[in-house]
Amino acid sequence: MNQDSSFPENAGEILNRLPIGVLLHERKGRILFWNRRMEEITGYSASETVGRPVEEVLLKLNRGTECRECDSPLVAAGSTDRHCTLETKDGRLRCVLHRSAVLGNQVVQTMVDISFLREAEPHKPIHERVRFHGLVGQSHIMQRLYRQIELAADSNATVLITGPTGSGKELVAEAIHLESARSEGPLVKVNCAALSESILESELFGHVEGAFTGAVKNKVGRFELAHKGTIFLDEVGEISPKIQIKLLRFLQEREFERVGESVPRKVDVRVVAATNKDLKELVKEGKFRQDLYFRLKVFPIETPPLRAHKEDLGLLAKHFIDHFNEETGKRITGFDPEAWQAIMDYCWPGNVREFQNAVEHAFVMRSEGQIGLFDLPIEIRKVEMRLESCEDVRPAPSGRNREELLRLLEQSGWNMAEVGRKLGINRSSVLRRVRAMGLPTRPPAAGER
Repeated sequence: MNQDSSFPENAGEILNRLPIGVLLHERKGRILFWNRRMEEITGYSASETVGRPVEEVLLKLNRGTECRECDSPLVAAGSTDRHCTLETKDGRLRCVLHRSAVLGNQVVQTMVDISFLREAEPHKPIHERVRFHGLVGQSHIMQRLYRQIELAADSNATVLITGPTGSGKELVAEAIHLESARSEGPLVKVNCAALSESILESELFGHVEGAFTGAVKNKVGRFELAHKGTIFLDEVGEISPKIQIKLLRFLQEREFERVGESVPRKVDVRVVAATNKDLKELVKEGKFRQDLYFRLKVFPIETPPLRAHKEDLGLLAKHFIDHFNEETGKRITGFDPEAWQAIMDYCWPGNVREFQNAVEHAFVMRSEGQIGLFDLPIEIRKVEMRLESCEDVRPAPSGRNREELLRLLEQSGWNMAEVGRKLGINRSSVLRRVRAMGLPTRPPAAGER
């Protein structure tokens, strides 16, 4: 049965033949009809939906996703097509073209599955992706990052990934490799900060027997192991001047020598490097070669700090909760309002990695239900520690003085959320700061200022 008993039988037969999803419901009331195509799109059968409150059912479909194009949660009526993301019963994300219309006291909604369009033409903005090779986020900042990865993958240029610790630089490198024509080849990773100069030189370029004490046999280096693939040099800002020279030679001539021999070797390797340091500043200080810097940054990509795209916290929270539920066998459902407010107020100096660790910490504290404030790490739940942690990472402009904050308000038309995005804080924090400085919360009339 896919309809309420009050719904005409012949109408149901006709609607069941349509190639689009159709549901009919009372305004803020029960679902009256759920056709077969809706079952196929969502994974929920009519017996699971008909007769139930529409908001309850559609909330499940929007679980973990933010449908910014549609009003919350897909229940607003209108004639405009909207691209939305639904989460199916088995946890998959599906893109749909959605439309709704009011018919008296009832609302009819239609949904067309357009997932295949996104798969066929991933570069077109038919729908903003929420996941991309391990990266999670639907904000415009993350969409720009995904596009940069795609552009980098389409070339063989050397890539320099910059960004703060924990912001996903290694995931970006993996995504570039997987999207590139080299995806069938190896991806070899090297943490340059974890090894001394002599060991790093041997690890990167290999050595021959007798090259130094302990070199009892020939060793193949990481560059040779990465032939026909990609080598990822993490923390490249830490390498010594000697290694800088050898790396520069490889980037210029595509050849190197093993430690202890003078035979040049050539390999076909694409170099992707990453650092959380300002290499330009290191060049000024004489700690990093300028010519190497320019060779590395042929195509620069910057991973954003989490505080710059807090709108992705909901997706990240679901992603990590699902992961740890599966790993631990627990049944955590989300965050309670007080805990979520603390999460939104925090500036996340450790970025996505810190957020993942905070969720894991909460899983240690709780076995089921919602994560509460006191399940979070102390630096997040205590207001004074939260403010202290955030002072050191607040991006410019800081908005700490009255004139600067007033200028930001004027530039943003007194849109507190927009000011918050510029400052890396949420709307409530902006409002508190505005009131504390005695500034108006709305544009003053002429002559009032």
